[in-house]
Amino acid sequence: MQQRVLLIANAQSVWVKELIRCIHVPLGHQVSLLTFNFVSPELEAFYQQTGTELIKIGQRTGIRGKADKAVKLFAFAAEHCHAYDLIILHSPPHSIQASFLAKALQRMDCKTITVFWGSDIQAIFKKDAKKMECILKQSSAINLSTEPMRKAFAALFPAYKVMPIYQANFGSPAFSFIDEAEHKYSRVECKEHFGLNPQKMCVAVGYNGKSSQQHIMAIRALSKLAVEDKRSLQMLIHMGYGGQQDYIRQVEAEAEKSGIEYKIIPHMLDMDEIALLRRATDIMLHAQTNDALSGTVRECIYAEAILINPTWITYTEFDEMGVSYVKYTSFDDIAGCLRSVLTGKTVIDTEHNKRLMATRFSWEAVRPAWLDMFEAVALQNQNSSKR
Repeated sequence: MQQRVLLIANAQSVWVKELIRCIHVPLGHQVSLLTFNFVSPELEAFYQQTGTELIKIGQRTGIRGKADKAVKLFAFAAEHCHAYDLIILHSPPHSIQASFLAKALQRMDCKTITVFWGSDIQAIFKKDAKKMECILKQSSAINLSTEPMRKAFAALFPAYKVMPIYQANFGSPAFSFIDEAEHKYSRVECKEHFGLNPQKMCVAVGYNGKSSQQHIMAIRALSKLAVEDKRSLQMLIHMGYGGQQDYIRQVEAEAEKSGIEYKIIPHMLDMDEIALLRRATDIMLHAQTNDALSGTVRECIYAEAILINPTWITYTEFDEMGVSYVKYTSFDDIAGCLRSVLTGKTVIDTEHNKRLMATRFSWEAVRPAWLDMFEAVALQNQNSSKR
């Protein structure tokens, strides 16, 4: 019998789109997608093509908008008691919305998996966790894809250590696009596409517009390089989402002072463009405050860029797999790390790294873990699994 699955998630997210395309559709699920977000016509068309029922619970903002969403959510829950074999809540909130969702889940009374995405568990405090606990009480299982996420969960929710926890990872949607870009274009052509100098090494500084990427500190660290090293480099600063205009201007001002050629891309890119961007990147300088095995980092490695990563972000999975990358402890170390790469003192086998990424993080590679989780939760006894 076809499994009836309700996803509660941001329908505008590429990760939700790829989960449906690469996980739920191949597994033959009958998918409904409940969202509180705006959905573009292009994505609406995609969901229609895949047979996904799109349920939009209001798009208004402000207090009235929140009240409207709550009313519609409760009405939906009342009409869909026991209607699904499985509910999957993605990236749970730690706001008043959490209590509304928890009440709706309780009313629907279906097996529920809560899937954390990273910042929703690694960038919150105890008071935020307390607001989220009502959702855990309605969950049959939790998915935490990385070791840092599992550690954060254990610290924030010690009372839930006996809850079933799974480790199904997200595949990387850009891999196939990167393969296509590699087949069609050289690295030189990819750099020229973005107006970059094809004769210079391209260092990507961060990958979105959020201040948590610590662009300014990273740029200041690069500015300490010797003049001859600066001449061989250019910075690529993609701030496609999450960036405030004031912050983007501050980053641009810092880049201007650095003495290094730079290119700022302040807008979102589609997957074809993302693939070209990854291929244009020679070095990925990561300085984010926290991370949960970022898709962008995996994409850069898959595109054979060299990762320079801070020790405050631990990639246990990479280390266990044998992925080779450069580590630094403080911003003062960055110039030396980069100098070592430029002079050939530090050598990274980027082709081997790419093969490792493909065997571990393609959607085909991660699908069995998702299937195992779905089947295990489906077999749970409803009464004993709910707290």
